[in-house]
Amino acid sequence: MANSQMIIPHETQSYGDHQDAPQDAVPMCTLKSYPFMVEHCIEWARERFGVTFTKNWEEVNNFIADPDLFMTEMKKSREGEIDNVLATISELLTLKMESSKIGTKLDAICMQHARNMYDRDYNHAMKDLTTTFPLNHEKDGQKFWQGSKRFPDALAFDVEEEYTQLYMFCMANLLM
Repeated sequence: MANSQMIIPHETQSYGDHQDAPQDAVPMCTLKSYPFMVEHCIEWARERFGVTFTKNWEEVNNFIADPDLFMTEMKKSREGEIDNVLATISELLTLKMESSKIGTKLDAICMQHARNMYDRDYNHAMKDLTTTFPLNHEKDGQKFWQGSKRFPDALAFDVEEEYTQLYMFCMANLLM
């Protein structure tokens, strides 16, 4: 018997008597808009990868299986997200249909999808954030962009930039 422990009622500490140390969970707004630590950036990337290659495709499959049930569930649980979810499903269904056609240039389709993702995550999201909270924005009399909240720059797509090329290469290959 490996590592056995005798349990005596009302004398031995039970699992219920022990409390784990509170987890230092990072608020979702920090991960989504203001990541400033390496751990935040890793968690952001992990979440984006999961959404891109798991959640979105699960939603496509659920939509294909039963569109009426899918829409009913969407209206109940994700009312404000319906347009974005349907746009993503439409884009992925187009990607799937185009890639199944004989003679289709799959690499071009995947590159276009990767480009759309790049613009969404690194350009449009940053522009939306900086439009909502401009550089001199104040909240409760305090500058909004201070401390760990640094004013972000939107990244314009630059095909000559090394990391843009690497992103496009990797993302397009993952999509194929």
